Amino acid sequence: MGKTPAGNIPFVSVIVPVYNGSSHIGTIIEALLHQTYPSERYDIIIVDNGSTDSTPNILNEFSDSIVLLKEEADRGSYAARNRGIKKARGEILAFTDSDCRPSPNWLSAGVNALRESNASLVGGAVEFCFSERRTGAEYIDAISNMRNKKSIRERGVAKTANLFVIRSVFEHIGLFPQDLVSGGDLYYTAKATAAGYRISYAPEAKVEHPTRFFKDLLKKEFRVGIGKNFMHFLGVPGGLRGTSGVRLGTMSRINPLKLRASLHSEGYKVSFLKFLRILIAFYAALIAIFLGAVYGYFLFRKKVLKTHEAR
Repeated sequence: MGKTPAGNIPFVSVIVPVYNGSSHIGTIIEALLHQTYPSERYDIIIVDNGSTDSTPNILNEFSDSIVLLKEEADRGSYAARNRGIKKARGEILAFTDSDCRPSPNWLSAGVNALRESNASLVGGAVEFCFSERRTGAEYIDAISNMRNKKSIRERGVAKTANLFVIRSVFEHIGLFPQDLVSGGDLYYTAKATAAGYRISYAPEAKVEHPTRFFKDLLKKEFRVGIGKNFMHFLGVPGGLRGTSGVRLGTMSRINPLKLRASLHSEGYKVSFLKFLRILIAFYAALIAIFLGAVYGYFLFRKKVLKTHEAR
């Protein structure tokens, strides 16, 4: 695909939060610098959320090509994104994660989808990249996380791993919730669609994301459990009700055949031994969500009590 015509096209601000991303931040910046979208019609805003590794040094190497911001007072990816939003000058704000790799036509496809669908928000495709090992945890990550097509179709929500939003949405309904460790993008996009803004899916706006190994998957699902509990109390679709939304008893009744069908629907054909490993990772991930939900429940209660005491 060639360069998008540089006529009267919207200016886009790409916002990427990063924390200790020395292993991948240079890769995404290079991918963003080589987009088919006219270079004079977009800028790249990288928000360092207090990195303690060599990330700041790498970012300084790109200082002439990016807008570099720091958000150290408030930790969390949504606080970092909000810092970027406040600085952004684009008519359209495009979001992705620091460990993603956008395709060369990512910006062009996302902007075109906003125009053609007459939507205010667009979620693009997240394609997972497996390691040579193709572990059970990687398969679970690939079939359960950042499924923008399904999330948009069934719940009208999308993930900031690949999201385009017109500026007026933020001007109308505000910024991302900064106190959520996970699910802030689902909360925000649900809030936007509830306010009447239309969301659409753009399969051609692609980013690649590496699959998570076992330890990182469990960390992710634990955060998801915390976030889902907060989302319930905020009234967001997909939230959990207290600690009862995920029960070990429910986990034991999950049909492994449905898991295998989900793998097949995504084009993943695995051996019986590999499937057993996937199944183990699946149950471990559910337990992590459950524990995160319990932890999130008490976090929420503590937050409510503090709010009442402050009054």
